[in-house]
Amino acid sequence: MKALIHCPAQGVEWAGEYFPGLEPYLLRLGNKPFLEYLIDFCVLNGIQTVKIVTDESPLGLENELGNGERWGIELSYGSCAPAVRPLELPSRHARALGDDALLLLSGMFWLHYNCRDFRRVTAAEGTVRRIASGMFLIGGNCDWSALAAVEPAAGEWPGVRVEALASLEDFYNRSMALAHGEAVNYAMPSYNNTPDVYIGQNVSISRTAEVNPPVILGSIVQIGEDTQIGPGTIIGDNSFIDDDTTVAESVIMGNSYVGCHLEILNKIVYRNMIINPRTGLKLDIIDDFVLTSIEDESVRPRVSHLQRLLALLTWMIWIPLWLSLRPWLRIRWKLVECYLSADRKRSIRLKLYIYPGDSMASRWFRRLSLDRFHLLGLAIRGDLRLVGSKIMAVNPENERRLHQFPDYVPGLFSYSEMLGHENDSLQVEMDELYYIYHASFALNWEILRRSLLRNLFKER
Repeated sequence: MKALIHCPAQGVEWAGEYFPGLEPYLLRLGNKPFLEYLIDFCVLNGIQTVKIVTDESPLGLENELGNGERWGIELSYGSCAPAVRPLELPSRHARALGDDALLLLSGMFWLHYNCRDFRRVTAAEGTVRRIASGMFLIGGNCDWSALAAVEPAAGEWPGVRVEALASLEDFYNRSMALAHGEAVNYAMPSYNNTPDVYIGQNVSISRTAEVNPPVILGSIVQIGEDTQIGPGTIIGDNSFIDDDTTVAESVIMGNSYVGCHLEILNKIVYRNMIINPRTGLKLDIIDDFVLTSIEDESVRPRVSHLQRLLALLTWMIWIPLWLSLRPWLRIRWKLVECYLSADRKRSIRLKLYIYPGDSMASRWFRRLSLDRFHLLGLAIRGDLRLVGSKIMAVNPENERRLHQFPDYVPGLFSYSEMLGHENDSLQVEMDELYYIYHASFALNWEILRRSLLRNLFKER
């Protein structure tokens, strides 16, 4: 059996209205993108090939979901005409579907199922069954070209129930249902060592903060002093709830800052907006000390002027050393495609040196960190930081890692290099999460100073 997931723009306009800038089908419920629940469902049913089609650009979906490697399936993408009927789709993608049975999912709706008690279902050859609106089971060896004219028979899927997800209120209700116990039925992207408490990676909770289950906390979340979280609270990835604030029965979307001395009850927070999910009323907060988006470039510059100035000073110090040693060396190098941003939309080809031999000049070339002298121009220009995240090459493993690093900006020197963890991939991930969360001028200066000293006295 194969699966075809149809993501039409029609029917999800409400998501664009309340969450501008987000891909509707990647809207996170319980800190998990909507489409991942559907893919999980397909995998549970033994499906190995899934194709996602949309009447808009599929690039955003592909960047988020990848090629299916993390599910152990083949995941591909395609386009379709707007307002196409679901049963017209298989004929337009017949080559990819072949003669296999097909699970067809069209539109946004919620699938109730229990991943721990799941019953696989297929369809007899040549049959077409409608499980619910937008959900069809089609048997193998079906005539795809004639499918659009077929009137599907009613069908059912034991243990599976379909619920509407067609409004802001539906989104809120579904999120609260997950927080209040239904999350246990799904594969959630967080730890669940305590009943009704789901916690992601690198979560910092102050000793005087109070967490009242049920709660779902994403990764890279900080809870301030004397703050009360829960019951019934979902906080998205890369969020900061400041001191003496109460959040209950609410959804804090990812990349959000919530200021101190606030009380947020029965609301949704997105960027600098507080939304009433029952009435749809939106309150736009213009004070960045109350609510703001952590991704706001005006609040958090990509590469500071101070870093660029330090890069220029480093270049001025290094250039006589470079001119003294470089003529005596034969250094091999290779071009490596590297990520420039966490969304993986920007990359750059960097010339990375392969270390030269063991001559006296070569040893001092490495000890003085001159193997990155040629990259200083990029740091001065602002494309790289002097001190930042570890430079990551473009590959599937690093693509997965960048989902955890919303503030990734590569630098010539990194926290993991300072600690000597470059060859330990697991430790590098932990170091990067720590650095992203604690980055400051003092820490950057310490990284630069200790990295230079470490390289100077390092035995190679």
